[in-house]
Amino acid sequence: GSGYTLFNLGQSVFGPKLTPVAAKSHHRIWDSRSCLATLDPARALARLRKRGWEVLRGPQSGVKAQ
Repeated sequence: GSGYTLFNLGQSVFGPKLTPVAAKSHHRIWDSRSCLATLDPARALARLRKRGWEVLRGPQSGVKAQ
């Protein structure tokens, strides 16, 4: 192998989640399956451990924060 670990990249109301590719994927039939290949699986899991979603917005978006 080339040293990569593969994960299914899923979602829940609590945020994104990673599951091993060997596990059954529970993606919605209308969603495309997304995967993550990484050389550092511990880092990937740690970065996605935080619950919730973040939205990135550029300064030209025109949306004012409230």
